[in-house]
Amino acid sequence: MRYKLLILKFALFIVGFALIHFALLKVFQFYAVDRSFVNKLYADFLAIEKPVKFLFIGDSHCGRDIDTDYIQDAYKFAVGGESNINTYYKLRQILQHSNAGDFEYLMLTANITAFTTFTRNLKKNTFHYRQFHGLNDLLKENDHSFKKYASYFKYKFIPYIEMKEFVPFFGKAHKKLPGNRIADINRFSDEENQKEADFFVRNLLLQENQKNVFDKEAVLFVQKTIELCKEHNIKVIYIKYPMSRFFVNATVSFVEDSVLSNSPVEQIIKKNSNAILLDYLKTYKEKDTFFSDSHHLNQLGRKAFSQHLNDTLAIIGSRWPISESD
Repeated sequence: MRYKLLILKFALFIVGFALIHFALLKVFQFYAVDRSFVNKLYADFLAIEKPVKFLFIGDSHCGRDIDTDYIQDAYKFAVGGESNINTYYKLRQILQHSNAGDFEYLMLTANITAFTTFTRNLKKNTFHYRQFHGLNDLLKENDHSFKKYASYFKYKFIPYIEMKEFVPFFGKAHKKLPGNRIADINRFSDEENQKEADFFVRNLLLQENQKNVFDKEAVLFVQKTIELCKEHNIKVIYIKYPMSRFFVNATVSFVEDSVLSNSPVEQIIKKNSNAILLDYLKTYKEKDTFFSDSHHLNQLGRKAFSQHLNDTLAIIGSRWPISESD
């Protein structure tokens, strides 16, 4: 009798756990999938009918620094916090759709922010990117740590752990990082702006790692992305988006000169005939009125930069390859 009672309790526990699990899956489906901003962006992109010559994809620099109203035949599909690894898998999925994959130039982020270990491990919109790659893809990558596979299965079978990104009472959703402000940097003192930039670069972007700034796995995916584009006869344009003088100062302070002057990402780009780099990193270094924070343009800067970039792309359209100095 005692064993029967234990079996009954265990069965009730399993049933209760299953009910809670499926209920949370439904809630997650409602908040994170059906109402997802990134999934809507993806659906909108797949539905486009106008011809696209320049496709901008990538992280928040692409999203916040580009205004396609000022760039002819351009489309933007960007998600904040997107690593270049997730960009690769998203691109691969895009190219499987003949209508959406019909573009001539792929515009990608070349800033250091896209290739650090911090960015690679950033758990943001994981549910969205999991639909683009599976276990076989992970097995082909060089990183075979237990943590990586544990994360894969965790997000695959209990995706609602990401609920905190959408529903505040499930966790620390929308918590601002120290020093984050929703205002243009010219409203704050130089000291405040530099403090925020230093914090972002040292504590988040680099995580005290000054020598191995570029994540090895992320660097490998630069070559994989370029090769994927070559297979589809697509030219790749990497862009170093403009940064404020505060961000530039912070990187000079916390990153070794050799890493900044000859990054592994730039070395790969130079070796590929279907890829070029446009460097706008310091273009608006002294224009504080163009920035919303140390590493993103505001509306004024976004318009100016998009117009400037459009002029360069017009030349690229008639002559390949070209550098920003031409």
